[in-house]
Amino acid sequence: MQTRPPEGSFYQQEFYPDAEPTSEDCLYLNVWTAATRRDEERPVMLWVHGGGFTEGSGSLPSFDGAALARRGVVVVTFNYRLGVFGLLAHPELTAEVPYHTSGNYGLLDHVAVLEWIRRNIAAFGGDPENVTMFGQSSGADDVNVLMASPLAAGLFHRAILQSGSAFAFGRKPRLEELEARGAAFADSVADGTIDSLRALSADSLLELAAGFGFSVGVDGRLLPDYVDRVFARGEQHDVPLLAGSTADEGTTLYGPRLTAERFRGLVERAYGDDAAAFLELYPARTDEQAKASFNASFRDEMAWGAQALAGLHVRTSGSPAFLYYFDHAPPGRRPERYGAFHSSELVYVFGTLDAVDRPWTSDDRALSDVMTFYWTRFAAAGDPNGSGKPAWPVFEPEAPVVLRFDADTAPGNVFEERVRRFLRKRWEGRTK
Repeated sequence: MQTRPPEGSFYQQEFYPDAEPTSEDCLYLNVWTAATRRDEERPVMLWVHGGGFTEGSGSLPSFDGAALARRGVVVVTFNYRLGVFGLLAHPELTAEVPYHTSGNYGLLDHVAVLEWIRRNIAAFGGDPENVTMFGQSSGADDVNVLMASPLAAGLFHRAILQSGSAFAFGRKPRLEELEARGAAFADSVADGTIDSLRALSADSLLELAAGFGFSVGVDGRLLPDYVDRVFARGEQHDVPLLAGSTADEGTTLYGPRLTAERFRGLVERAYGDDAAAFLELYPARTDEQAKASFNASFRDEMAWGAQALAGLHVRTSGSPAFLYYFDHAPPGRRPERYGAFHSSELVYVFGTLDAVDRPWTSDDRALSDVMTFYWTRFAAAGDPNGSGKPAWPVFEPEAPVVLRFDADTAPGNVFEERVRRFLRKRWEGRTK
C-alpha cells in the first residue's frame, strides 16, 4: 500500500512508468539467476529499495536483475510493508505479542526475506553463505540497521549502502516515543484503539496516515540500541562494507518554495548554536544561493554519514570498507539543474539504463559496465578490486580516500577540511 508519485513529477518519470497495482497482499520477491545447476553456489545480492519507507517496489523496471545476474550473481528483490502498515507502534500492539515490542514490521519483512534466502536460494544456484544486502536511500538505512540487529545475525555477509545510512539520517526514536506517536495517530483518526484502526479499509488508513511521519525505531528486539552505539561497542555484524553517495543529493528534494528566508529558518531550528557556522559554509543571502546551499549541505551530510559509518566500522570490526562518490550527471532532463541527483546511480549499478527514457551515450554504458563489475565483484569476494579496473583503495579513517565515479573514474577526496571539521563536530555532539 502506497501513494504513487504525482503524474509528471521527477521521480514518477524516473522510476514509475506504469501504475502498478497496490495491495496489502504485497509480500513477494523476485529472483534472477543464470545458473543451470543447483550446486553452482553463486553469490547472492538482495536489493532493498528506497522511497522514504512510504513508497517503492522491488519490481520497478530499474531494478531488473538480469544484467547483474549475467555477471554471475543471483539477484533477489522484494517488497516490504511501508508507512503505517510497516511502522506503526502502539501500546496495544506491544501488549499483544510475547516479546513486547511493536513497529518495525517492514524491517521484520527484511529478516523474513533473508531467512527465505537461507532456506531456498540454493535451488536457484545461489550460495546462502555469501549474501550481500544492498540498498539505497531509506533502503540503505535499513541495511545499516540490520547490520546492528541480532535478528539478522549470520543471514548476510556483505553490505552496500548507497546514499543513506543511520549515520546520515540520525538516531532512531525509542519504542516509548514511537508508541506515543502511534497513540496520537490513533486518537486523531479513530477512537484511539487498535480495533478502530483495524476496522478501517487499507485505502482509508493510507489516506489518513499521509504525512504523519512513522519511523523505524529502537525497539529492544530488532534494534537493541542506537546504531552508532552498537557500532561503537563492536557489536555490529562483522561484514565488509561498501558505501557512498552522489554529488548532487539535494537537487530533486527541494521545491520552488525554498527561499533564502525559509532556508535560514530551517537551519536555525535544526542547528541551533551551530547555525551561524553552518551559514558560513552554506550561505543563503539570495533564494538561488539558498537552493545551492541546500544541495551542498545535503550532499555533504550524506557523504559524511558514509565516512563516519565506515570509520567506526573499520575501527571496531575486522572487516574492510570501500567508499565511493558518484559524480556523473545522467544526460537529458536538465542535467545542469539536477546533476548527479539522489538515486541517479541506480540504473548504472543495475545495468538498466534503458529502463529510463534518457539519451544515453557510450560513456554512460561504459560507466555502467564498470559499476556492475565493482558491485558484483564485491558481492563475490568482499573486495571490489580486480580485472584491470581502476584500483579502489581500502578506506582509511585518517586518510579518507574514495573512488569517484565520473568520466574518469579514479580515487579522490570529497570534503574541504573546514567542512570536515564542522561535520565531525556536529556528529560528535549529537552522539554523546
